[in-house]
Amino acid sequence: MRITCWGARGSFPVSAPDTVRYGGQTTCFALQSHPGHDELLIVDAGTGIYPLGRQLQKNGPRRIHLILSHLHQDHVCGFPFFAPLFDRRFEIRVSAPFVSPKEVSNALHALLHPPLSPVTWANVAARLQICPAPGPEDRLAGLTVTAIPLAHPGKAAGLCCTSAQGRRVVVVPDNELAAMTAEQRLALHTACSSADLLIHDAHFLDAELDGARGWGHSSPLEAARLGLETRVQQVGLTHHHPDRNDDSIEAIEKQTRDWLSGFPDSPECTALAAGWSLNLPEAEKKY
Repeated sequence: MRITCWGARGSFPVSAPDTVRYGGQTTCFALQSHPGHDELLIVDAGTGIYPLGRQLQKNGPRRIHLILSHLHQDHVCGFPFFAPLFDRRFEIRVSAPFVSPKEVSNALHALLHPPLSPVTWANVAARLQICPAPGPEDRLAGLTVTAIPLAHPGKAAGLCCTSAQGRRVVVVPDNELAAMTAEQRLALHTACSSADLLIHDAHFLDAELDGARGWGHSSPLEAARLGLETRVQQVGLTHHHPDRNDDSIEAIEKQTRDWLSGFPDSPECTALAAGWSLNLPEAEKKY
């Protein structure tokens, strides 16, 4: 399995000389079960989906499964600029786990409609379907995808993506760990248990959390603690606050790594950047 980050910024995109290393594109991840597979799973359509779309037109899979974790603006604002939408070579299926197909359709139609856009749904050339969320037995792009209910306004979902050989990646773009119900926490812990990679919201620092209760976000240390408790192999910090520059994010990564180093068998930790990629060879799975 291979996962690539095309956008790890939270709330809204940024562009400045001091945000180049980590990027300013909002949430978008691409997963492929193995190199050369003719399908691709995309998680969220933040502005990071724009460069991904351009690459797919050049040399990518033509069958796309786009799962939206929820419909907040920073997770869908790249959708009208996803080039494969306007390319008849592509087949695109869009769904959102805890949002009805009608709600998804209404939200995406609004983005491709005046006054927000001069381009409309009538210009879409791809074979596009708005679908119900995948079931537990469905395979998308060679992966089994299980939805996880999260503590974030807007019926947000996390995704547990498992390959046929048991490699597992858990993507949690927006989540307030401290606000999760017991049922939500159990579902998340079950999905994360011994996973290869946990990607989790790290929008606020611990010192900022009290002023942001109910906003649906977590801190880097909270994400790291979840990874430690569930014995994941690696934690990826995402949804970086738009006010944080490269040096700030790098310092957060170091502080989180230093904290984790105080525990035996702690996971690796990486502050994700646009362009970051991880390959999980199937033959190396040891648990």
